[in-house]
Amino acid sequence: IYERVKAQHSYAPAHMLKRAITDTEIGVNHSRFVFIGREMYESAGGVVREDLFSAQEGDGTADGVLVERLVQEKLESAALAIELHEGWSWSLAREGAVRNYGDDREHYLLLPEPEAQYTA
Repeated sequence: IYERVKAQHSYAPAHMLKRAITDTEIGVNHSRFVFIGREMYESAGGVVREDLFSAQEGDGTADGVLVERLVQEKLESAALAIELHEGWSWSLAREGAVRNYGDDREHYLLLPEPEAQYTA
C-alpha cells in the first residue's frame, strides 16, 4: 500500500495511507451501518476497525461489502414480513425510493399524487 500511494504522490501522506487501507470500508456513523447495528454486523463475522483516536470518539470503520449485504438482507426480511402481513402478492426490497427516471422509469409507473379534496 505504501508503495502504491508513494507512486501517486511524491511522498506518502498519512491521510492517503489511511484512505488506501480503509478504501472499501464505511464509518460506523454511516446510515447503512446504523440501520443494521453493530450487534448484527459483529454477529455476521464483521469486525469494527478502531484506532487509538476513533475508539475515544466512538468512531471506527466497517467492511462496506458486508454492511451492504446485511442491509439488503434486512430490507428483504422487512419486505417479506410486510408482504405476508398485508397480503401483497409480491414485494421488493430496495434501499432508495423509486424514481421517475433511469432504470426505474422502464420498470415502474409512478402516478401523480392526487390533489387533496377538502370538504366544508
